[in-house]
Amino acid sequence: MTVRKLIIIGIVLLTFPVSIWFVIAFQIYWAIGINRWGKHLEYNTPSQQEAEEVTAYLRKVWYIPNHPKYWGRCKNIYYSVLHSSQVNIETKEKLYKVLKNHKVYGLNPPRHKAL
Repeated sequence: MTVRKLIIIGIVLLTFPVSIWFVIAFQIYWAIGINRWGKHLEYNTPSQQEAEEVTAYLRKVWYIPNHPKYWGRCKNIYYSVLHSSQVNIETKEKLYKVLKNHKVYGLNPPRHKAL
């Protein structure tokens, strides 16, 4: 083996554990955020601003931890925003699309209310 190959292998072996720790740290950070938003919106009627904030937060999330607790929290977030009269339909549709992209199943799409 050449020196160049040894250097590349050394760099890969040194950076791999660091990248694993970053992934684990991000997963913990996202799980805590989903948990906080779920608990907050479970007991409070979300306003337009809160709905936009939670949509922006979930858009930043790359991965929702594979656990029923977090999928249930995402559904609680969605349905509390969906049933809020203070949130407009466009924000509800944005949140629906974000959660569908994260493969959260069992969500009913928001519908426009008949006049």
